[in-house]
Amino acid sequence: MVCVKDRVVLEFRLEVLSPVHIGTGNALNLWDFAIRSNYLFVLNQDEFFEFLNREGKLEEAISAMESGHGKADDFLENRIPENLIKYKLEIDPSIRNVQKINKVLEAIKNLEVDASGNINPVFYIPATEVKGYIRTAIIYCYIRDNWKQFQI
Repeated sequence: MVCVKDRVVLEFRLEVLSPVHIGTGNALNLWDFAIRSNYLFVLNQDEFFEFLNREGKLEEAISAMESGHGKADDFLENRIPENLIKYKLEIDPSIRNVQKINKVLEAIKNLEVDASGNINPVFYIPATEVKGYIRTAIIYCYIRDNWKQFQI
């Protein structure tokens, strides 16, 4: 999407033909998310620790963190309270053992609220990345077509 003065002037979609990960540099650990069936729920950390404090589980959780054991799931029931959920992602059904997920690399995204009030991540490829790919493609084609002048 290209915007000029808050007006969309160009919008297009890319079809991804291979795995792509353009990350934020942030890695979520076992204390940042919980898994229920085929969904990964990223937790709002402030709300999660307030919840642990209200439930009288905060000291136990801190002890587990300091010892390097445990995870957020250990302190949550089957149903995760809505106020603890920052956003959720559907897990690819081809992942056989979702309980073995121990780290998630976040991708660049915007969080949008749908009509029913659910917060959904919308993943995107920044324009700088697209520009870099186009630049690389142009350079590749130039070198391919003028290969003899690059040989020693």
